[in-house]
Amino acid sequence: GRVAIIVDGSPIVLTLPFILLEDLQSVGDYYEENNNVTFVRIIRFFGLFIAITMPGIYIALQLYHYKALPLKFLVTIINSSQNIPMPPAIEVLFVFFMFEILYEASVRTPKSLGSSFNIIGALILGDTAVKSNLASAPTIMIVALSSIAIYLIPEGTTVMRLLRLGLTLMATVIGIVGVCVGILFIVAY
Repeated sequence: GRVAIIVDGSPIVLTLPFILLEDLQSVGDYYEENNNVTFVRIIRFFGLFIAITMPGIYIALQLYHYKALPLKFLVTIINSSQNIPMPPAIEVLFVFFMFEILYEASVRTPKSLGSSFNIIGALILGDTAVKSNLASAPTIMIVALSSIAIYLIPEGTTVMRLLRLGLTLMATVIGIVGVCVGILFIVAY
């Protein structure tokens, strides 16, 4: 029931139709024990869900559905974003932009410096953004967790970043309904 596409001169073989679960598989999975591989694939699936939906859900809850948040959590978010001059959506997009700059810089630096450059840059930029009231600590934490979770599926990082941005924009416009509609489109596709 599947078709393989083999192109002369290419080391890659495509199989059609593509199934989402194929993205959750890794080459090393076939050399591990079945129970461990199943657990890791479940972690990858939840990481994928967290990576693309968490910023959108955060914005939707903060802008439209704040009554759904527990009171202590809501007070923490309000206190942390009290002096931020930007609305939550612009704040999240600003932090996305900071992380994208760090990612692109780390890709183009030598391998020996790339990871340490990324870690130090994230710490300094995140701390400076919070201290200068350009971004709140919860926003940086949400975007950082989402950015880290994207790399659970290394082959799909570009697509995941675009999906995350799309769901975030949909949540900005119509709230949690936008996130649900976006997830529905992704699953249907």
